[in-house]
Amino acid sequence: WSEYNSSLFWFNRKVGPVDSHEWRLVEFYFSSYRHADSICFPLLLEIPAGFDACVTMRMDCDEDIKSAELLHRLYQQHNIPMSLAITTSVMSDGKHNDFIQSVLNSGGSLLSHSVDHPANWGGCYESAYYQALKSRLDIEKIFPGLEISYAVSPFHQNPDYARAALVDAGYKGFVGGIAANDPDCVVARGGRISGADTSLISHSQQCMLHGEAMLKANDPLKNFKRAFDSACMGGSIFGYLDHPFSDRYQYGWESEQERCQAHEQFIQYMKKKGEVLFLSENSALDWLYFKSSVDISGDNFGSLEIDVPHDVSQENELMVEYMGEYKMLKELNFNE
Repeated sequence: WSEYNSSLFWFNRKVGPVDSHEWRLVEFYFSSYRHADSICFPLLLEIPAGFDACVTMRMDCDEDIKSAELLHRLYQQHNIPMSLAITTSVMSDGKHNDFIQSVLNSGGSLLSHSVDHPANWGGCYESAYYQALKSRLDIEKIFPGLEISYAVSPFHQNPDYARAALVDAGYKGFVGGIAANDPDCVVARGGRISGADTSLISHSQQCMLHGEAMLKANDPLKNFKRAFDSACMGGSIFGYLDHPFSDRYQYGWESEQERCQAHEQFIQYMKKKGEVLFLSENSALDWLYFKSSVDISGDNFGSLEIDVPHDVSQENELMVEYMGEYKMLKELNFNE
């Protein structure tokens, strides 16, 4: 509803669109709606300046990490970084280390995926702290000089005590997702998590590129393409994942060759979007950490102030939507 000097945006859903790409409507309402006669507030965009889309891809390595070598070579050919979320209990024999190092050498990144992938991080704070701390220390011991700052939660479950344990174990953030688990961590925008330490950030990622999820007729990748297109329309970073094969399970893929063909087709589809920024998981989360560290404040008269942290380095630049226009953050004059 719009009156002469006021507006009301009502969403007929208890949680609003907080977990949906429709959050874009809320952003537009506050940043640009009726900007000629109403006060607006700048929106920090999730996609870095100069790009039409931003994508990050990872493998959740619960079992045979090394089996992802062929897929990694495909991503190397496209100059796209692959990230690995490592369950450290599978690293005891050392046979995966050379492959993991090759992923790091090609611009990829490592994240913790706990020690042995327990449900709900083990069911209590003490177990979650053990899983988070030991897995981080395990990886950093094998790869000296590497700092593990982020985790991918086992089964994407993130109860309150696990978030507290991640903070205490020295993490900056985690990857969440999947609507059935901890819905307060399924949010349209990556960044700070409500109810957790203010320094902890997260990113919801729910797209599993598995053979068993491919459609049987017409375009097998149709749903994955729709997920990517929806993320682009909603202005969010698109994160997707797969799993390495094991003797136990192949996630519906007939062969590694079939898997690579599907990934190849999906990569080609995403590249047609325009200028696409492919980031490693760590780089994507670092970007969200930086974005969440920027503070913009204002008053009822339209006066604005901005505080950009100088201790958080970032090679990409922030774009702002403000009063119906898109600008570089540094182009705004907040003293006007």
